[in-house]
Amino acid sequence: MSVTQLDAPEAAVSAPPTRSRKHRLGRRLGRRGTIVLILALVLLLGGAGYGVWALFLSDQGSAATQYRTMTVSTGTLKSTVSASGTLNPAKQTELSFGSSGVVTKVSAKVGDKVSKGDVLAKINEDELQIDLDAAEAELTEAEDSLSDLQDDSDATDTALASA
Repeated sequence: MSVTQLDAPEAAVSAPPTRSRKHRLGRRLGRRGTIVLILALVLLLGGAGYGVWALFLSDQGSAATQYRTMTVSTGTLKSTVSASGTLNPAKQTELSFGSSGVVTKVSAKVGDKVSKGDVLAKINEDELQIDLDAAEAELTEAEDSLSDLQDDSDATDTALASA
């Protein structure tokens, strides 16, 4: 045994030299993975830079807003709206008539506003006039009958009073 061997036992059993961490990462990814990683970092930094510009710096250009002035004038504004569906009235009333007949005139149109007492339509008055004449004749006959009964009642009362 030599002196060198005795003084340095670690030198005989020395470990292989260790590689740096950077070199180990490159060996795991390979050349293609390293390129992809670099491109991803460049895209990420570019996107972040654009985001900062869009949020803070792009509004400075719109601070110098330009305005256009015009003279005011009157005119007609036309607007067309088209829709499909079913229309229901806000208020609806059922009508009933005291007599029937043929309608000769309609005074109100669809959508017109009407008030109480307004004439909406007229019917043929000939049939109504016949009915009116018949009712007046019946009334006259009933009044005559009443008058006869009252005269007979007065005569009976007079006869009873004199008896």
